[in-house]
Amino acid sequence: MTSPHSKLHISRSLNRFQTQITIFLPRVAVSKMTVVHIVLIKFRPGVAQEHKDTVIQELNKMKEMDCVKHHRLVVGTSITVPVERSKGFEIALVSFHENAIELDKYRNSEEHLRITTTHIYPHQEESIRFDFEVAPEEEHLWTFLPIPAEN
Repeated sequence: MTSPHSKLHISRSLNRFQTQITIFLPRVAVSKMTVVHIVLIKFRPGVAQEHKDTVIQELNKMKEMDCVKHHRLVVGTSITVPVERSKGFEIALVSFHENAIELDKYRNSEEHLRITTTHIYPHQEESIRFDFEVAPEEEHLWTFLPIPAEN
């Protein structure tokens, strides 16, 4: 008899502690739509600009992960005018993933865990995460021009 569920094994290392979790997921068809992952970060008052710059550098390293579709991950600081319109959120991240499973790989990776637990969570006042799927016929709208070759 086959189970209607799939097993997902997650293993995380944080410092010297090892945690292993087995999650049973219902077997469902994986969507073929690209998942767009957006995060906004608001820091606590008094967090140094040097630390915010480090967060940006660390987040940018995640674009090299295989679970980031075509390494499409961008990080930037708010240029909203007036500044009050951004509600205090200072950094945004947008990444693209082949599907929800690839997004979960990204979110559960050691690199993501290291960056969030070391550089973000201890210093954030608030964050917003928003994920959505892009239909294949609209994916061309997310295509950017190629980078010009250097002379």
